[in-house]
Amino acid sequence: ELVNLYAGQVSRQKKDLIKDPYLNDLCELLVDHAFALRIAGITLALNKLKPKDLIKQIKDNPHTMKVPSEFADQGRESVSALLTVSIQKLSDPAYEALMAFGAMYSSSCTPELLAACIRREDEATEEALIDLQKAGLADRQTEAGSDLISYRLHDLVFSFARANSNLRELSVMAACQDFLTKHKQDFDILDAEISNMLGASQSAQKYDDLAFIEFMRLLVEGNAYYQARGHSPKSIELLKAAIVRAKKVGDLEAAHFLVSRLGDMYKELVGDLDLSLKYYSDGLKLAETLGDAHRQAILLCIIGGLRFQQKADDASEYLDRAYILAKNQNDKIALSQILSYKGYVANFQKNYKLSYKFLSEAVKIAQELIDDKSINNREGNKKLFYALLNLGDVEQKLIGFDKALDSRRRALAIAKESDNHLWMGYALQEIAEIYHGLENYELANENYNQALYYYQENNARADFDKLTNFMQENDYVVQLEIAAT
Repeated sequence: ELVNLYAGQVSRQKKDLIKDPYLNDLCELLVDHAFALRIAGITLALNKLKPKDLIKQIKDNPHTMKVPSEFADQGRESVSALLTVSIQKLSDPAYEALMAFGAMYSSSCTPELLAACIRREDEATEEALIDLQKAGLADRQTEAGSDLISYRLHDLVFSFARANSNLRELSVMAACQDFLTKHKQDFDILDAEISNMLGASQSAQKYDDLAFIEFMRLLVEGNAYYQARGHSPKSIELLKAAIVRAKKVGDLEAAHFLVSRLGDMYKELVGDLDLSLKYYSDGLKLAETLGDAHRQAILLCIIGGLRFQQKADDASEYLDRAYILAKNQNDKIALSQILSYKGYVANFQKNYKLSYKFLSEAVKIAQELIDDKSINNREGNKKLFYALLNLGDVEQKLIGFDKALDSRRRALAIAKESDNHLWMGYALQEIAEIYHGLENYELANENYNQALYYYQENNARADFDKLTNFMQENDYVVQLEIAAT
């Protein structure tokens, strides 16, 4: 209404902007700042623009919007001039925090990361951020049930800070890499900072090959953020670029792990088996070049499982090669995964007793890995999680629903302990399958929807689409808003 009012005061023709579908977007961009709305109204009227056109002009630098000279008062010639006057009243720590914010890749940041960028104590930095909040320049953000706190600059203020910050991009990039190294498996913290982590990765892509490769390894390798939360289009683009860069600088080990994770993404999230096979095969060749028997066994196993899904004749050949290689090396980590895959295949072939034998052994070895303090428990958890999921399916057919439900609940507990949302989705769907078989459709519907929520949240499109189709075909109600609670 203010924009419409100011526009009407300038133009002789009656302005009716209220109905324009982009007017609300313009107001949000200007964070409903009264002075900025006045400039917008005058500008729209004098230049005969539509809100959509003005958004396009100022979206990257809204603070630069100026009042036409005939309407300007001294010290109020632009949003920038007005902000400059307001910011002069800040304490030195608050001003420095604001300028540091301008060097970030996102308008939102945790006190810890900002403190690392300006080399200040976390507590002192948060006090400065509280001053920014009191000045109306930032908002304090919290998540229900979480102690994590972040601060977000208003868009106008962030635009101003970006234009005036003198903090080096390389310094921010280094602080982000240290932060990511420290919090590699603290997924809730990384949820709050992932935009800054990706922005820093893009900076590394420009300036430092090795840092760029390390950024992407930290984000995707092992029990890492994108394994637990699913990829975004930007992360996929950066992952592909990192693979090319790793091969270019001769870091074949990094290239192997990165290309293997790309194969995982196409198989598990997109459901493109052909592209997945392409990247897994590349990963296998790199493992052979490196002479890494463990990684060869793992890739042979994964390719064998994928070829089975493709109904290819050579699936068992890959799995047998993987088993012999792992057995000869006494590689328990690989053996647990290979036995789990062989159990999956035997189950599909309706050889349930053989499947149960393989999967029981896979669970036993995975538990031994977890009990072995010299081995990373996260690797054992991953093997145990998938072995239990597959074992539950066979138990449902051989023993009964109660035993199957117990195995799948154990898998869900591992997923929760690991804070892996994709695993939680997989386990919840398997639990729902049991309730579906028991004709307890209410509990089945509840667990299906919770699984759908995690698939959608983590961009697991193939799983989301497949489960949605199943639910609709079986008269279940898709209620993502309920699952989210």
